Amino acid sequence: MQTRRDLEREIVQLKEQLEETERNRIDLEENMMEREHEQQATVPKLQSEVEALREELHGRKEECEKHTFDLNEMATQYARIQRENDDLLLRIQEFEKEVNDNKEKLLVLIFSLWKLKLLIGCCS
Repeated sequence: MQTRRDLEREIVQLKEQLEETERNRIDLEENMMEREHEQQATVPKLQSEVEALREELHGRKEECEKHTFDLNEMATQYARIQRENDDLLLRIQEFEKEVNDNKEKLLVLIFSLWKLKLLIGCCS
């Protein structure tokens, strides 16, 4: 059987435990309020960062679209220049053929003139 003194000691211990529990509860509430306050302060900051990132992304998207347009324009110009180059190469080949034909005609003409000179030299 417990004596009165044991019971009083147990009551004191229980009161101390109750006080400690109450202090822990108060600390916990304060910590929760502090965290809630931090979260409330963090949300607008995060929203601001998200908005800034959206704006940056939008700017980069516009920049990419401009570069894509520029690249498409360059590809179009390259294709046009390539066609012009191909046309010029064909014209050069035609000109070279004409020059070669003219060389042959010139050689025939020179040979004919040489033969004519020989004939004139023989007849005189």
